[in-house]
Amino acid sequence: MKLENYTGSSNWGNLRIMWAVIDSIDSDNDTANITILDETKTKTTETYQNVIFYYNCQNDMTVRSNGALEGSSMAFEKNDQLYVGYDLSGDDKTNLKILGRLDGLKSCGESIILLIIDDSAQTSEGGSVSYILKQYTINTNFSLVGIDTPGAKVSKYHNGTALVIQGSEDKNNSVATVADKFGFSERWDNIDGMEKGWGSILVGENANYIIGSNNAWNPDEGMSATKKARRNYIANSAGNITSCYYSIKIDTLGTCLCYVGAYPTNRTLQRQWITYRASVTGADLTSSAFTDYETGNPEQDGYTWKYHRVIAVVSTSEALLLTKRKLQAKSGFISRLVTVETASTENLSIYGPCYAIGQCFIGGQFWYGIHTTHTIERYRSQQIGIRQEDVTYYETLEIGDITIENVSYNIKVEETFDDLIVYPFNTPIASDVETDLCHGSCKGWDGQCTDSFSGGVTSEDFEKFNEDFTVRTGATYCSGGRPGVQVDVLTIPAGATRTETGGNDLHILGFDNYQGSKYIILFYEKTDVTLTEEVNEVGYDTAYSYTANTKYYMYIKSDSSSTKTLLATKTATTNLVSMNPHTYASTNTGSYVSKVSCQINRGIAVYTYCIVNVEIGAQTKRVVGYQNLTNSKYGTGQSKEYDSNSDLNVSDTYWQYKIAVGVTKG
Repeated sequence: MKLENYTGSSNWGNLRIMWAVIDSIDSDNDTANITILDETKTKTTETYQNVIFYYNCQNDMTVRSNGALEGSSMAFEKNDQLYVGYDLSGDDKTNLKILGRLDGLKSCGESIILLIIDDSAQTSEGGSVSYILKQYTINTNFSLVGIDTPGAKVSKYHNGTALVIQGSEDKNNSVATVADKFGFSERWDNIDGMEKGWGSILVGENANYIIGSNNAWNPDEGMSATKKARRNYIANSAGNITSCYYSIKIDTLGTCLCYVGAYPTNRTLQRQWITYRASVTGADLTSSAFTDYETGNPEQDGYTWKYHRVIAVVSTSEALLLTKRKLQAKSGFISRLVTVETASTENLSIYGPCYAIGQCFIGGQFWYGIHTTHTIERYRSQQIGIRQEDVTYYETLEIGDITIENVSYNIKVEETFDDLIVYPFNTPIASDVETDLCHGSCKGWDGQCTDSFSGGVTSEDFEKFNEDFTVRTGATYCSGGRPGVQVDVLTIPAGATRTETGGNDLHILGFDNYQGSKYIILFYEKTDVTLTEEVNEVGYDTAYSYTANTKYYMYIKSDSSSTKTLLATKTATTNLVSMNPHTYASTNTGSYVSKVSCQINRGIAVYTYCIVNVEIGAQTKRVVGYQNLTNSKYGTGQSKEYDSNSDLNVSDTYWQYKIAVGVTKG
């Protein structure tokens, strides 16, 4: 074995140093089981149990009752090679202490890195940018401690559209593929109206940009290439790869008209197969498929289509997936007949003379009274030509069997070509019940009076043709000043009504995963819309009200549990406020999420995002947060967030810039 004497003064002259390797760690007591190495750093048969860590890796460390420095084991992992010391004054080596690492100094705990992109001086695509690297140790209490001289090794490329750091699991080695001012996009799946996903290329005027990164780490090769996956492998409990090199193979099935509204989008129908390898050198294999389809005639009822957008593959059978499906219950291309029913009930009093003995004989003469009452029911059924549309779009955001969002968006249009005019008393009488009331209620009047009236038009199949008669009550509406009611002609003008309600526009802002879909961090947005519009027969709005609420979420899944956190909401409204001239008023309020970056590495999820106020167009808040998913050095589920730049020693200016975050080996 390797022994080294320390020739310093005092008791240090008795110190002896050996090389060893860690077999296991007890982080609760800061001890380890070790095996001594020989001069070639090969394991010997000499082993020791419960050797204490005595490694100064942060300020103000506390000595445990067993002699270990509390928290010092966090600087080490299984299979790390290290220095072990003991004092010659002892009879044996029971006073062994772990003093250091053969590969040099390391902080206690994992490190979080912030890569700040300063592109303020960039004037052209591909032009140079400046980087500022900040590094922090996650302390034993899960707070961050800044490192004055960052030692994180980060290869930097500003040819991306997002803010992505890909990290090594076993080394201090990261690759940053970040966006400058020319390539940056908030969304991963939609850039300037173009559908994209991980590994896609955005062609600029003078430079090309990658969505995500073309680098990913795996335990057999280290940092290697990737095509359609951010995390490009799954390993078993022993750390051996069970599948890797995920990608997509596309079979073209034809062209889909895929009508949206009145126009075709002419998409390509695809069957997308997940391809993978069982090992890094294995053959390419094929598994699950996502198949697009279109059925029916776009101009007929029952027309439908569905397409799949693979954003990133996460396993042999799972992908971060956006789907969209259309179901056309009623086609707007068809003129159709609907049944409209008019029904009403009238209570009519007829006043006349009452000559019978004992009837209205007042003051020596007969008076007029309510001679009879009639309950008259009127009814008519007719068919009217109209145009009608009823379409629902369904969108999902899913990963394998996990449905994160499932929204639907319904559009209904009802249009009539002519005014529907209904006269209340011209509808055919269906029944007339007469009642003799020539007893009492004596008045000096004759004639007739409508006392009450109710009814209107209804249609089960056409919402616009559902309206009641307008009935007005007045004290002198009948002859002789008697109280009664008057009924207006019911007019439903020609034109169209349109309603839109529901959720749509799901978009990805940031994503990472580990062990397939077992551990996930995801940022996304969705929009809920309410629209009501009325258009007259010449195409002008007579009423218009639109509200869109866009909500921004962070979703974190850790094994079997998950949380979804609402981060911000922005609201846009538009309303018709005047018809002469036509004037609309719009408002934009609330906040949205911007400049998202996230990563899962070494069992910890780290993220950053900004909150931008819509009304002032300025960033009002940045959050840097992290959560422990699987790292045994910390408590499972521990989490913390910072929203003050001074807490992380970042200037006000840099706090506003684009920042990519990652976790690296300390």
